[in-house]
Amino acid sequence: MSALFQVNIRFPRMNQNKALEFFAKKFEVDKKLFATGHVLLLAAELDKPDLRDKCLASLAENYQADNPANRPVATRYARLLEASFGSTPPKKPDRAFVKSVLDEADPLFGTEIAYVVGRTFELCGDRPAAEEYYREALALGQFQSHNCTLAGFRLHQEEKDPR
Repeated sequence: MSALFQVNIRFPRMNQNKALEFFAKKFEVDKKLFATGHVLLLAAELDKPDLRDKCLASLAENYQADNPANRPVATRYARLLEASFGSTPPKKPDRAFVKSVLDEADPLFGTEIAYVVGRTFELCGDRPAAEEYYREALALGQFQSHNCTLAGFRLHQEEKDPR
């Protein structure tokens, strides 16, 4: 069983420090943007500004998209992360910019973006906007994605029907 699949199943119940350790390792080894979004979220939650700054500093120079077709949208997603996490506390993402990025993303990448944006809104205290993006992550239908699992979990936490 792959480590990512295990995280997909166990992450919602994981200790946040263990989750951060997993995603930070994926970020360090693979330089994957999917890990960067989660590291930034967890660094904000656990008040680790040094790790946040390290992730932000490496976004532009070290990021390699899994799929070359995703590079333009990945670059815009990186800008979205920089705008939201470039200060403490994080800032709410610009909804119009998020929509334009999601419109360009393939469904799997869109699920990642929607979940991270939703969680960012939640960290900023805007639960209704967070729920909107969690539902967007689910609506993209990429149920093998850990982001889809996390979006459903976040909606379920508030005893909402994720549909």
